[in-house]
Amino acid sequence: MLNRQFVHVSLFPLPYSAEMPMFVFAVLCFALGLIIGSGFVGTKASRLNRMLKKEHKHVMALQNEISALHIEKGNLLPSALPE
Repeated sequence: MLNRQFVHVSLFPLPYSAEMPMFVFAVLCFALGLIIGSGFVGTKASRLNRMLKKEHKHVMALQNEISALHIEKGNLLPSALPE
């Protein structure tokens, strides 16, 4: 079977309907799922990236504070600190 038989696709609450081959319908469903899935993944990645940047800034501020305290006490040379 080649999935070339025509199917009637209707978007029930909306007044839209179409006749198309089964393989076209399958490809459209696959493409729609790909687009929706990549949108969800992109949103999640964007949220995680913002959180990562915020935490990185916080860590850098704490490292700067620690280095300032060490320099103030004379316990550690500033060149020995990580950047």
